[in-house]
Amino acid sequence: MTSAPIAEETKRQLPEIAENIVVEPARKGVANALYLGIRRLLRDGYSDNEPVFILWSDHLIRDTETFERTVKEAEAAVQRGAKLVQFGIIPTYPSNQLGYIKRREPTWQQCLHDRILEISTRPRNG
Repeated sequence: MTSAPIAEETKRQLPEIAENIVVEPARKGVANALYLGIRRLLRDGYSDNEPVFILWSDHLIRDTETFERTVKEAEAAVQRGAKLVQFGIIPTYPSNQLGYIKRREPTWQQCLHDRILEISTRPRNG
C-alpha cells in the first residue's frame, strides 16, 4: 500500500514486487488503506486464514538483526496459533502523536510477545 504522490518512487525502490504494490485511490486513513490491501489479497486468491504482515514505512530500523529475529519469532507465534502479533517500542517520552499499548508481562521468555490489554490512539494530555 502506498499513496499516489510516492507510488512511482516506491515501485522504483521495490522493482521485484512492483506489481503487488497497491496505490490508494484517495487518502482515507489507515483503516481504509488496510481494508483495501486485504481486499486485494483476497481478490488475488489468498485465503482469509493466511497471516498478513503489516509494516509502516516511516520507521528507521537500525538494528536489523534484532528486527529479523523478532519477525521470525512472530511467525513462530502465528504458527502456534496466535491471531495477532503486534510490534512496538518502549517510548522515550510521552507524545500525543503516537498510540500506546497497555500490556501484561511478556508471555514468552526474552520475547516481545505480550497479551495486549488495551490500545489507545493518541492519548489526551493531562
